[in-house]
Amino acid sequence: RDGRIRQQLLGATTVVVVLVFGSASEILASGFGGYLGAVVALSAMVTMATNQFGPDGKTLWGYAVAPLSMGSVLRGKNLALALVVLPAALIGSVVGAAMGDSWETLPGGGFASLAGFLLWLGVGNVLSIYAGYPLPEGAAFGKRTYNGRQAILGLIGLIVAGLLLI
Repeated sequence: RDGRIRQQLLGATTVVVVLVFGSASEILASGFGGYLGAVVALSAMVTMATNQFGPDGKTLWGYAVAPLSMGSVLRGKNLALALVVLPAALIGSVVGAAMGDSWETLPGGGFASLAGFLLWLGVGNVLSIYAGYPLPEGAAFGKRTYNGRQAILGLIGLIVAGLLLI
């Protein structure tokens, strides 16, 4: 129900759709259709993993008074991301393998999806802990302003994750 979470999911969906459809023809033409799921996983994690505590906003204090560790909170957030991103990546890999008639690339694509997800999860956890920022209040899409931290952290995450992935 929270507009901040809805905007984050909308942004992640938009990035996934743009990147997947933008690169799908090249991936399918190259004969590596099973790797389309890796593009889905990486593009979803760009927007969803780098600021996992941002949507909590003013309720973040609840973690301090609750009888639980921040590690368990972060593991729960990671599990929630896995429940969304990994099935989408699996579907992307199967659809890419089917469309490209390249079923032999499906195991490699599945492994690349999982590896990219875990890599971005690690980078996103570090950025969320050491460089997190609260999302502005308000539910109207496009009515909020950011101070540039989102773009800078996304760029830093892309660079670090790209270097590690290479």
